[in-house]
Amino acid sequence: MAQRPRDPRFFAPLWTAQQARELDQGTIQQVGIDGYVLMEHAGKAAAEACFHLNKTTPECPVLIFAGPGNNGGDGWVAARHLWSMGHAALVVSTISPSDLKGDAAVAAQNYLKATQHMGWTISGLASPWLQLKDAKETARTLQTHQPRVVVDALLGTGLSRRIEGPLASLIEAIQHGFRGLAHKPKVLAIDIPTGLFADGRAPDGPYLKADVTITFGGKKLCHALSPTCFECGTVSDVNIGLLAAPTRLASARAYMLKPQPNLLQHLLPPPTPTVHKGRFGHVGVLVGAPEMQGAARLAAYAAHRASSGKVSLVGGQHQLQTMNTDMPETLKAPLPQNPQEVSTLFKGFSALVMGPGFPETPQSQQAVKEMLKIAIAADRPTVVDAGGLQALAPLAAELRAPSAKGLLICTPHPKEAAQLLEQTTEQIQGNRLAALDALCALPINEKCPTIWVLKGACPMVGEMASAPGIILGGHSPLAVGGSGDVLAGIIATLLERVPDPFLATVAAVYAHQEAGERLSNQGLSTGFLAREIADEAQQVLFSASQGRNA
Repeated sequence: MAQRPRDPRFFAPLWTAQQARELDQGTIQQVGIDGYVLMEHAGKAAAEACFHLNKTTPECPVLIFAGPGNNGGDGWVAARHLWSMGHAALVVSTISPSDLKGDAAVAAQNYLKATQHMGWTISGLASPWLQLKDAKETARTLQTHQPRVVVDALLGTGLSRRIEGPLASLIEAIQHGFRGLAHKPKVLAIDIPTGLFADGRAPDGPYLKADVTITFGGKKLCHALSPTCFECGTVSDVNIGLLAAPTRLASARAYMLKPQPNLLQHLLPPPTPTVHKGRFGHVGVLVGAPEMQGAARLAAYAAHRASSGKVSLVGGQHQLQTMNTDMPETLKAPLPQNPQEVSTLFKGFSALVMGPGFPETPQSQQAVKEMLKIAIAADRPTVVDAGGLQALAPLAAELRAPSAKGLLICTPHPKEAAQLLEQTTEQIQGNRLAALDALCALPINEKCPTIWVLKGACPMVGEMASAPGIILGGHSPLAVGGSGDVLAGIIATLLERVPDPFLATVAAVYAHQEAGERLSNQGLSTGFLAREIADEAQQVLFSASQGRNA
């Protein structure tokens, strides 16, 4: 994939399982850092994370479920460090230490030697480890030791297919055992919760949900993609000495917008004292069906809040005359009948919004298609949402040759993406990264520069032949009618303020998500109005850009 570079000030790479393995091997083989040194650092980091989770009850042993590979080796190292910190630890291994290989075998032997040397013991056990021969022992072990913290060191990044057999039984036994405890323990996963795919596909078998995940050398796709990111809990990337060459950083499968980026301060500097409205653009919002005109009004309202210099509602003369705007700041621009006059009108806007409030009918599809053709020829960037999205396929068929003019920013939610790709919503949500790849491969991408926003709990922004950007989210106040219309208005406005349209789109999506978080912080999870999202987005965009705490 020929990639457009993502600015490392704002974006962090997300690795596939294969890329994570190559990162390990490159550090070991090319740099010369011993694999066991990396394991020591990883295990100590896991122990320190457990220490912070279990400060009040150090006498309750941390239960560490250790698998047969290097992830399990990290668990054995963590146990040794926990004991040295004054916390009891019990390694529950799926395999005898004598059967372990490589660095994991060394980690287990070091733990066993340390327990003998230091006299570390747990009541009822000859040594502070045991081997699970049957998943049924799991519930008894949990009930006996009543852990406040459980470490998942079973598998790591190695999962490539559905978990079945003994490991599936063990996961189900752990989940069942939790239900019988007086206090549900916190679960710390090392690298990836067992049962999740590193590439972020939705799990199709049993898995362990983590409260905290620590990972090394960079986050994996599942740490940022919905729905798996919500099964990882709080994710921390710990530096254990893994080194990624610049060429490797540039070839990441995807990128995550860094938490608390200085993106808005960089892209939206404070206005000068002599600034005027002409510097902030003029957004034109096409008006849809009479019964859904609120969608266009919300997009226009959001454009005002995002600081568009002027905002116009564009529609038929009668349509505009009968429309209640309740916004005296919003202009009305009658839509001419003559295509040339429409082109002239469109050239007066810095960006357009088409689709909100448009019904999914053949007549509407035809109207949007013709308007999009004119917008592209007039070289006007256009946000295409809702009812406008179904015009993309016929539009691509009619555009005779690739055009360097125009720009489309298409913003489907999962159901709309499913319609565009002839899939089910479940298929889209089950592998959102693959869905975005498919959207970026649709014919329209070859005919006109196109940026995609696949909306959802953690929205993604992508373009043809480049790795996408993922914005963390999951804020329930955004799950309200009109939320997407607000996002469309913000995107259209920032296209004038930010020279790079990809970064403009990312900034708009980020502001939208942060607005949802601000509403959540008011103590309510739902019941907000879409216009309140726009109000909060204004605070996010301009408090941050002017150096104040949003």
